[in-house]
Amino acid sequence: KIMRRFHFNSNLKRMSVVVSQQDNNYNVEYFVMTKGAPEVIKTMLAKVPESYDETHKQYTLQGGRVIALAKRALGKDVTVRDLQREDAERDLEFCGFVVFSTPLKKESKAAVTMLRDSSHYIVMITGDSPLTACYVANQ
Repeated sequence: KIMRRFHFNSNLKRMSVVVSQQDNNYNVEYFVMTKGAPEVIKTMLAKVPESYDETHKQYTLQGGRVIALAKRALGKDVTVRDLQREDAERDLEFCGFVVFSTPLKKESKAAVTMLRDSSHYIVMITGDSPLTACYVANQ
């Protein structure tokens, strides 16, 4: 059950939820689950996996939109409403990457070519990582 949300913030490049899990004996334990930009989540991990940067870079060079996932057990004695974001989003355990593939539309290349041929200055504005943006621009 989601007990608290720390909403996505484009400046922070992440969001988190605090969830509760109840066992068969009605004991409740709390966890924080965080997702965000890999370069941001990396700074919040208790231990960074050896291949973290290499794996992240590999996916972005292939045009993937990459999101890092992490978690941390908060224990049983937590006052969720008093929990500050900075206290929740620290010493996280890396859970993995989610990679989204969003291929270009067929008509995109023709539209950019037409604009370039008509002497328009073409600029790409994106919230993607620079490596993903380079891959898309080359397409």
